[in-house]
Amino acid sequence: MIHKSAKMIEKLIFTQQKHFEMQVIDLYQDGIGLLYYLKRGRPQKLYSIADDGYEAVAYSPAEIVSVSRIDDGIYIQTEENKIYRVDYQPPHAIRTKYFRRQIREAEGERRERGSMVSQIKDGKKYIYRICDDPEKGIEIDATDEQLEGLMMKGVHRGKIIFERTENEMQDAQSIERLTENIIVIGSAFPGNDFGFLDDSSPLIFNMLRPTLEVFNTETMEAWTLGTDLPNARYRVVGVHGGKITVQAGSIVFTADLPERFR
Repeated sequence: MIHKSAKMIEKLIFTQQKHFEMQVIDLYQDGIGLLYYLKRGRPQKLYSIADDGYEAVAYSPAEIVSVSRIDDGIYIQTEENKIYRVDYQPPHAIRTKYFRRQIREAEGERRERGSMVSQIKDGKKYIYRICDDPEKGIEIDATDEQLEGLMMKGVHRGKIIFERTENEMQDAQSIERLTENIIVIGSAFPGNDFGFLDDSSPLIFNMLRPTLEVFNTETMEAWTLGTDLPNARYRVVGVHGGKITVQAGSIVFTADLPERFR
């Protein structure tokens, strides 16, 4: 059963928190609310911003290819096909620790979108994140026909999240449980980089234009929230302490979330 979104129920009031003077690529927020960012240039470097404004740089033994925020952790993937976990060490240091090889082709692993990996076992395809145990992958328990028109976007609370590549309901958001292991989301912004999801909450936050979409993967509810932000392209950086942080280019905004979405 497809559950459509409620009408625009709230309007979030955002405050500009920071305007970077340099060109940043993407921002990330870890489980304690600390911001990280990639700065353009070669080699790319990952920085953290402490509460007092101090900026620390993460050591990387090779060129950084991508950065992922998964649950409460920040992971960097290098051109040497290796993954490292990054942890903040107060007051002003970042620890970089080797985690695993990115793709183990000899074991049948294949890189998927973002931070996801797939593996074929006994003719079945399993999905897991780069931080997960490969032996606990989630089976794609759907037929090719069922998956037609869908794009895999992430893993959330043991379920694989897919998005409809064409939303037939146009501006209406929707969420449905397709199979035991698969949840399908219909966004007003199909095909774009997906939003923020963390296993500590059943909620998924998605944003492109100045409208926030919220999906509940337990109750199968969807909501649309308006904002006071100007028209631009936005990306959800993180949700922490009842606040949501979003990025538009080099500008960072935050807003208090309604109680039901904390």
